[in-house]
Amino acid sequence: MSAIRRCALAKLRRGLWGVVAVALLIGLAGGAVLAALAGARRTETAAPRVWDRAAIADVDLAVNTGFSSPDAPRIAKLPQVRDFSFLQGFLIGAGEHGGPAPATVDPAKSLVFLASPDGHFGTTFNRFRDIPGFRGRMPAPDRVDEVAVSPTAARALGARPGSRVHAVVATLDTSTFEVTGTKPIDLTVVGIIVQPNELLTTANQESPIILGTPAFAKRFADQVVFGAAEVQLRDPERDLPAFEAGLHREFPEVTFNVRPARRDLAVFSRAVRPHADALRIFAVVAALTGLLIVAQALVRVVRADSVDQRSLWGVGVTRGQRGAIAVTRAWISVVAGACLAVAVAFTASPLFPLGLARKVEAERSLAFDGPVLLLGVAAIVVVLAGAAAAAAWSVVARVRRVDESTAGQRSRAVERLARAGASPSAVVGVRFAYQRSGNGSSGSLATALFGLVAAITAMGAALTFGHNLDHFVGTPGAYGWTWSALVEGINGFDQAHLGALSNDTAFTGVTAGTRGAVSFSGQLVDTYGLKRVRGDTGPVATKGQLPGAPDEVALGAQTLRDLHRSVGDTVVATTTDGQQLRMRIVGRTLLPALSQATALGAEYGAVVPMETLYKLNPDSDGVVEFALVDLRRGTNLADLRRRMGAERVGVSGPSKPGDIRSYERVSSTPLLLVALLAILGVGVLVHLLITSVRGRRRDLAILMAVGFARRQVRATIWWQATALVVLALVVGIPLGIGAGQWAWRAFASYLGANVEPGIPVLPFVIIPLATVAIAIAISTFPARAAARTRPAIALAVE
Repeated sequence: MSAIRRCALAKLRRGLWGVVAVALLIGLAGGAVLAALAGARRTETAAPRVWDRAAIADVDLAVNTGFSSPDAPRIAKLPQVRDFSFLQGFLIGAGEHGGPAPATVDPAKSLVFLASPDGHFGTTFNRFRDIPGFRGRMPAPDRVDEVAVSPTAARALGARPGSRVHAVVATLDTSTFEVTGTKPIDLTVVGIIVQPNELLTTANQESPIILGTPAFAKRFADQVVFGAAEVQLRDPERDLPAFEAGLHREFPEVTFNVRPARRDLAVFSRAVRPHADALRIFAVVAALTGLLIVAQALVRVVRADSVDQRSLWGVGVTRGQRGAIAVTRAWISVVAGACLAVAVAFTASPLFPLGLARKVEAERSLAFDGPVLLLGVAAIVVVLAGAAAAAAWSVVARVRRVDESTAGQRSRAVERLARAGASPSAVVGVRFAYQRSGNGSSGSLATALFGLVAAITAMGAALTFGHNLDHFVGTPGAYGWTWSALVEGINGFDQAHLGALSNDTAFTGVTAGTRGAVSFSGQLVDTYGLKRVRGDTGPVATKGQLPGAPDEVALGAQTLRDLHRSVGDTVVATTTDGQQLRMRIVGRTLLPALSQATALGAEYGAVVPMETLYKLNPDSDGVVEFALVDLRRGTNLADLRRRMGAERVGVSGPSKPGDIRSYERVSSTPLLLVALLAILGVGVLVHLLITSVRGRRRDLAILMAVGFARRQVRATIWWQATALVVLALVVGIPLGIGAGQWAWRAFASYLGANVEPGIPVLPFVIIPLATVAIAIAISTFPARAAARTRPAIALAVE
């Protein structure tokens, strides 16, 4: 065994730089894959981790003035409720930057002041200390004057922890909504808090919130303006419809605005999902391409270490021992590369999470994701070591058939090039690239080209997909925004406003709409009720048609998948008072952001006739919240805002849904993948040329002995590199374009969009030219090494 060990160590010493090169390839490719997988997990779990840690409530309840603290325990007794906290709202006017308190309070411009009489809000529920962005401390429950404020309120007041704010608490006549009196109070800001819905918002909207204490609620109990509640349900997904029905039964005279707080988490998850998906796709493509590239590099290492198999067999070395000698360098490369991959992934961990999840992750420091990294390094070692062992076994098993006659194999391309009168350097260089060497060290044509073709194919696919993604997120009609503007009434539209919109000559089409949350087959779905007032404006059906009858509905692609339904099926809708309505799914649609305050995904949601939504949500009967309008030529959004009055109406142009905005943010991912693949491709070409020069020392010595000058030897290696990359380009680019188009069609189908893929022309003009130039450049160093070959020494050794 000592002779075998010495033989393996000798090969390791002679080929140490080859081990380093392959280990670097494994470390770079494996590190990128592991970092992306760990980053995807960290990105998609950022919000749920904060949600669970801070005990964020499942339901937010807003109630009218007919509801008071004594009524609150009746909510807590509903069978679906696990825990409960009641909130009281006050109107506060405050002096900015420490200035004097205002003489009166404008209800439309007052700050939102909340206080929990039971003291649970902010401690039992929505624990602000555990929500990223918290600074200072929470107010002491027995202090009337201590408050915590949101970042928006802090900016409005010019306050920070320790600031003193002069304020007045308003008394409001709820019948006339007029302020009838005020009471002064000096407040001390002791902390900065972030509301969960602000932390998870995808619309970049925050509210100026001031949080008071139970002592404040008790002191100003006669000045409460509105009530609210935070509720945790026993089963948030299943209990919500029954909880709403129980509220209506228990309080028939009270109007509740029930907002499932978990919808914020669901919307946020949809918005960050593209980042996690992009990282996983990046990881899969990089893993497959890296595997192809690294595996063929390992095969070349094994074959280079197997050139003396016949001699070893002749002196009695067993098959297992010869295999161990052949695979030693490859296995060392794998183990070193796997360790390097873990180090790369761990070092890259502060880059994650991505996108909106970055503001949710409290600490963006180094993080060791044990399951991902340990399983990943095990997979790297098992797969690559297995590939090297298979290559060694193949070489060892064929040792009896290894013969110099293999050098006589010919390439038709080489023969045609020679007959065409090409230079000797060109003929020999193409022969080195396309024809197998006699000693078996340089591998077959398939082995030599496999990694290059894989890299170029993946690069072409990434560029094609990225081009179509850029076009998609930059084309409103592609993601469903087929109208000119969204017009939202600050307090909704009454019939007079709606009539004015329908008769306005600036519009060629008007569709009125309202929003609601409807339970379809037990799942709460954001639903839009639409009614065409004029023209043909509104969402489009990407399959089937939009609903026209009261029992018809169109759903987004993901909502169809969530409900396990397809166009033509039926689904049961449950009204807020417990009634059920069987509806027929007549179409699939895209739903862009039909609100300035929310950012749902384009493939989520439902569309029903407006009257149907009123039936499903009786509390919203008669409410018109927005209008979709088409503008006449020559009318722009600025003109429309001036005409309609910004204080009464909000006007917005094309607004990307939350997931489309996220896809826009990750549109650079294909370029990052292209860069990684380019680096891997350069690495495999360098390794291929170095091993080829080493394996063809005898051929190079013979060429120089018969008269080849050093410049001709260098030109031979340049031609070899060029021939390799040209063939890889001819094969890889069409495959890459086809793969990219297939991936785009699958992605568009997932979103429910009908967008045919295009081909980016300029990149596929630049890539071949750049690839050939890079190949010539990186072949310079192996060419110089080849030109320094000493024929006498090389032939004497042979």
